[in-house]
Amino acid sequence: MEAANEIFHYLPENHIVVCMSYHTGIVPQQCEAHLKSLHGRVSVNEHRRIADVVRSINGVAHRAEDVTYPSPDDEPCAYIPVRIEGLRCMAYVAGHQCTYMGTAIRATRDHCAKVHGWVNEQRRGGNARKKFKHASNRL
Repeated sequence: MEAANEIFHYLPENHIVVCMSYHTGIVPQQCEAHLKSLHGRVSVNEHRRIADVVRSINGVAHRAEDVTYPSPDDEPCAYIPVRIEGLRCMAYVAGHQCTYMGTAIRATRDHCAKVHGWVNEQRRGGNARKKFKHASNRL
């Protein structure tokens, strides 16, 4: 338990644990992979023990979909830095704006394609003037 408390901190209001070294929210199913890839000094047996502790936390979200994300008006999550270079999905689903936020353009494009069925209409090369006259590349 002590090793788990040194590496992770539980945020009950968001139902997630945060890695104190990398300032990243983790759900239990990601815990062992996170420890293996980023915390090499921790033994494999300790990975399993820590992951078991994280899974046993009462109220923790076991899937990313179960995490309670703060709205733009809420205070930022403790231990997770606010990044000003972030990207936000602008799609509306069932009358509500999508809550996806990320820092990588590729991941945001992948999200829009998978979740919202977006298709990138921009292609490489060709007549730039002709392309400019066509519909914009929006959801």
